[in-house]
Amino acid sequence: MQLDHLTLENFRACEQLEFKLGRRLTVLLGNNGSGKTSLLDGIAIGLGAALTHLPSVSGITFKKSGDIRQQGNALAPYTRVALVMRSGVKWDRIQRRDKSKTTAADTPIAKGLKELEAYLDRTVIDPLNTGEDYELPMVAYYGVSRAVLEVPLRRKGFPRSHTRMEALNGALDAQSSFKSAFIWFYNKENEEHRLQKDKRSFDVTLKELDAVRRAISLVFPDISNPHIELNH
Repeated sequence: MQLDHLTLENFRACEQLEFKLGRRLTVLLGNNGSGKTSLLDGIAIGLGAALTHLPSVSGITFKKSGDIRQQGNALAPYTRVALVMRSGVKWDRIQRRDKSKTTAADTPIAKGLKELEAYLDRTVIDPLNTGEDYELPMVAYYGVSRAVLEVPLRRKGFPRSHTRMEALNGALDAQSSFKSAFIWFYNKENEEHRLQKDKRSFDVTLKELDAVRRAISLVFPDISNPHIELNH
């Protein structure tokens, strides 16, 4: 799900912006207050519609106040975020300042979410429902907060099962939370231990857990044997 183009209209301090994204990497440079975060938040709001359409996932949307550009002492009639994927799929999200007919007349006709939802139905939801293979969109938004939040120290309220959709929960919240990752790793370790007991071999491992272990070791070369320890 690669993005190609972003349009912002009356979004915060931005009246109109057309932004072409790089094919592999886009780097934003600017002074504080120049609008870098607004651009990223606009993308996140646009992608929020994709996450919300998927089962058991909630994306973000416009805030109740603060996203519509203020002109003097008055708000613009609307704010709009539009995204285009490299494959050509287009959609937009619009928030009006109020429900009056005048505001409606000053708001452009929305393209809406039909193309996006049809794409997600075809590539994710329909294959999911028929038991076929599918690829989830990969989305992660890391904001200015770098705090490690919600690290569980005790096994309390841990779910016993997981779905692939869980990977997208909170993906557009601009903060770092390791709770779900800890719980997943803990449960998978227990599953692996049960499997080793059944097979009577410590050489038996879970492929998904091995993949995560390798990823951790690649990112943090000084770490060996990553595992979860909790107070019981």
